[in-house]
Amino acid sequence: MVLSAIRLLVALSHGSESVNTNWVAHVLDTPIADRARTLSGVCGKRSVGTVDLKAKIWNTVDATGVGPDPDPGKKHRYLGVSEAHVVGEMLGMHACLWGDPTSEPIDLNPEGAMLSMAVAVSGDVQVGDATFDNNNHAYLWKGTAASAVDLHPASYISSRAMAVSGDTQVGFAQPSTSGSHAGLWKGTAASWVDLNPVGAVASFARGVQGMTQVGEVNFDKLTRHAGLWTGTAQSFLDLHPIGAFASGAMGVFGSYQVGFVRYGSTISAALWKGTVASLSNLGALLPENFTSSNANFITADAEKMYIYGTAFDGVSKKRLPVVWTKAVE
Repeated sequence: MVLSAIRLLVALSHGSESVNTNWVAHVLDTPIADRARTLSGVCGKRSVGTVDLKAKIWNTVDATGVGPDPDPGKKHRYLGVSEAHVVGEMLGMHACLWGDPTSEPIDLNPEGAMLSMAVAVSGDVQVGDATFDNNNHAYLWKGTAASAVDLHPASYISSRAMAVSGDTQVGFAQPSTSGSHAGLWKGTAASWVDLNPVGAVASFARGVQGMTQVGEVNFDKLTRHAGLWTGTAQSFLDLHPIGAFASGAMGVFGSYQVGFVRYGSTISAALWKGTVASLSNLGALLPENFTSSNANFITADAEKMYIYGTAFDGVSKKRLPVVWTKAVE
């Protein structure tokens, strides 16, 4: 009864936000430790993450982790996946690349780096960051440590690459005089484009596909706004709904964007289609015992579209992976 009342109050506070009944929520039965990353990379039906501090890969929307653990004597984390590769970090905190979960990892740690991690992969390109003297530098690789390209823009303190699509990499970099700025690269440090909108105190790019980048922007120190760009700071489109405390866009596919919207203390997985008015509440499609949710990735195959995220079960007190699906139109 209490959970039903909470969901009703939240729904009433959402204003014009809609529930898209074309999508169906599938709650996977593998519990996720709150301290562990999960569903950190997606490609079609293939997703990767960490369960109980062990790297895992899922091949269908209704399967628990499949395939052998990569060397159970070591700690690995899968952070990104493509059709042919998996990226992440391994014991010693080195960025690494796998051809498949059973293959030996390729150490991508750049020469002189204290630490590194690879977080995303597209085709033959991997992106992430490396640490030098306590400063993070965004990095790009093409399969080997020797191929490493330092993407760190001049005059910035630190930088991270978060996603890659084709020849475009996105992430953020911190100037010496302000908060982090969202930005994009085209394979070199000199190609950096600052996406921070006028008036923003900080911004972060989280996802990219084609010409569209998504992330969030802070116009004050308290409130984050989900939004998208198409290659320039001036192109920023605010997706933040009226009345929300915070929002963020984490993934993009075609004309769709996914992320979260927070109303008060309640966080709900969200879907947009290029405008704030198109916002759909994916959290409302979950059973009522789930009190919060978020969406991190969106992708598709020939038959279905898939949105991957997590949700918190207020009864069991466990965070579970969730996949929302719908037929391709």
